[in-house]
Amino acid sequence: MYFVGSFLFYYKSLEELAITLFIIGSAQMAIGLIIRLAHKIHKKEIETKLTDTPSNYNGHSHS
Repeated sequence: MYFVGSFLFYYKSLEELAITLFIIGSAQMAIGLIIRLAHKIHKKEIETKLTDTPSNYNGHSHS
């Protein structure tokens, strides 16, 4: 979106469309960043849970 928007700025009649494409491109980048951040946080939580288990845990309960 940014790439197309930057070329549209060469034409005064397409300036409004260029601005719109820049806004859409910004939103896409922000959404992508949020998704990557959420993925990293979730992955870290899973890794933490896996490493926090006792070393003698073998998957069976001792009841």
